[in-house]
Amino acid sequence: LGQASVYRYEVSSAKEETETLPADVLQKKEEQVTDVILDLGRSGIPTHAVTLFTADKGNFSRTVYLFGSNDATNWSRVGEGHLSQIETTKFTGGNLSIDYPESTYQFYKASIQNFDDAPLSIQNRVEVTHIIRTVVFEATPNASYMLYYGNPSAYAPRYDLSRYFEYLETTSLLQATLG
Repeated sequence: LGQASVYRYEVSSAKEETETLPADVLQKKEEQVTDVILDLGRSGIPTHAVTLFTADKGNFSRTVYLFGSNDATNWSRVGEGHLSQIETTKFTGGNLSIDYPESTYQFYKASIQNFDDAPLSIQNRVEVTHIIRTVVFEATPNASYMLYYGNPSAYAPRYDLSRYFEYLETTSLLQATLG
């Protein structure tokens, strides 16, 4: 007889937060592109979706490329998507969001490819979506703690707490702040 192993993985839904921020909209007619630039104010904020707003009422379908930067000069491609708004007798629907792998840039630029169509009337605001993260641990009063994060090659720790956390009352846990 062979050996078998059983592992139990729990996947929980993360809480997301959406924030509306101002954006600069630049129409580049010769390049047939509309750039929407967002400044989060600092780098290090993990985001994974941007939603644009338009006043356009007609049908459209545009490719959009998303770039990230920490200096608003050197841009790296983060993702791409399609903006659309379609209302016909056969179909009604649309999408104004661009999902991308979680990134921590300060600046994001959505570059809408207009080609030969008239530019969309993009509003000067965007919604940015990020996941709310919490750290729960057993603390000793008057002790100091350090939080290390961001090492992609670090191993995932395993503590007893993870195996009985679901049985704890978590609505009244004490909160700490980072300093």
